[in-house]
Amino acid sequence: MDGKTATDQIQKPIKPIKPIKPIKPMKPMKPIKLMKPFKPITILTTLLFLSSALYAHETFQTQVSSILQRFKQDKIFIIDTRPKEAYDKIRIPGSLNFPLHVIKTKPFLKTKPVVLINNGFSTSLLKQECSNLNQKGFKASVLTGGLNAWRHQKGPLEGDLIESKTFNMVSPQDLFTEKESGNTIVIDASKKSGHGIKELFPQARILSSLCDNYPSNLCAS
Repeated sequence: MDGKTATDQIQKPIKPIKPIKPIKPMKPMKPIKLMKPFKPITILTTLLFLSSALYAHETFQTQVSSILQRFKQDKIFIIDTRPKEAYDKIRIPGSLNFPLHVIKTKPFLKTKPVVLINNGFSTSLLKQECSNLNQKGFKASVLTGGLNAWRHQKGPLEGDLIESKTFNMVSPQDLFTEKESGNTIVIDASKKSGHGIKELFPQARILSSLCDNYPSNLCAS
């Protein structure tokens, strides 16, 4: 058999095995950034509220400057509609204290113009009752800015004068009552804008970034 053995015919040269390519190490995974925890919304966020003063053009509203002299001359009634406890602490000398729903039961109040007041922020109910009183023969109006405006115009006050510093404060109840009227502008003057303000005041107009345009003392925390 042409000089080759059967073994020689069966065996073939073995091809060398290709070296295994080294496995590329996996790129390290980037650490997952955790979401920042939501900051709780707080009522202490610095807010400025403008409401009644912006709507002083309404016929049933009156300014402090227009009633000071008339009140001194006893030509008008000033009706303080705040709770009796607040009235007893501090009040306008000579003013009367009646709940809103009681005023219409006092015929003597028809003898002179009637000016309704409270602290000055929550005026929706005052305006509504003022309209009702005028339909019943009263000559009623609402004091723009209320006791807070009266204090700033140096109107006379009696009682615990330290309490006058609370005239520019708004209770949560008054705030949420007034925001439903849609006549409130909410100004977020905090250094860090509160992301939940719009959720709290869906009908209010919100002006932000005040610190870029207004004096630093307005944005002071």
